Amino acid sequence: MKVSTSAFSKVALGLSAVSTLGLAFLAGAPSASAFTLNGGSVTGITSDDVGKSFEIEFDGNVATQNVDGLKSKAIFKLLSFDGDSAEWDIMLSNLSDGGINSRTSVLGFNLDGVDLPRRNFGTSTGLFSNVVKDGSLPNQFGALDVCFTNGNNCQGGRNGGVFAGSSGNFTATLNFASAVSSFGLSNFGVRYQSIDGNGFNGDSGTGRGMTVTPPTSDKDVPEPMTIVGSAMALGFGSALKRRGKKQQKAA
Repeated sequence: MKVSTSAFSKVALGLSAVSTLGLAFLAGAPSASAFTLNGGSVTGITSDDVGKSFEIEFDGNVATQNVDGLKSKAIFKLLSFDGDSAEWDIMLSNLSDGGINSRTSVLGFNLDGVDLPRRNFGTSTGLFSNVVKDGSLPNQFGALDVCFTNGNNCQGGRNGGVFAGSSGNFTATLNFASAVSSFGLSNFGVRYQSIDGNGFNGDSGTGRGMTVTPPTSDKDVPEPMTIVGSAMALGFGSALKRRGKKQQKAA
């Protein structure tokens, strides 16, 4: 069967549009993060992750008893990592609801695969102004490598932090004792103070954090070239079908 030049021109035009669509899809597809999220830990943080984020959700308990409605969330965005130090933008939100009001006054975690120096180990600006090394949270939570607070220790944050329904940012920089190519964070915890409602009156507690898996992973996203290839085949087939109908009418 002979196909005219005009038919091929239409096909070529269609393929060009499909190719543009495929490139746009490729540009818009979510990039894979090198962060490995595993329950209460984040591993494999490298310089390739600068600009990427992960999310931690915290529960809440008072006197070691879980309290429904006592909860917080933190979003960590890696701003820089040069081997000797890492800088984060951290958005802390207090999500307490169901008649519970509280203040999330301290946030902390452990460092994996890296140590902090004895002095000049970090800075914090914004919501929290102090960095505490080798502290601990009460309520049987336990030790933390580092915490951020407006107080002098991880036990309390003075009047700092965020109340229910509000959020706050702080920029945290941690300096390492020696250069590393990657590191991890784990044992995320928060301190709650000023807990009111549902029988509580100015009580305090703690919360343990778990990583939140991103809703979209690479395996959920179709290969862009697969989409382009399918569309190309469909466009070429449609052009030939239209050409065949025209030849039948001419006969």
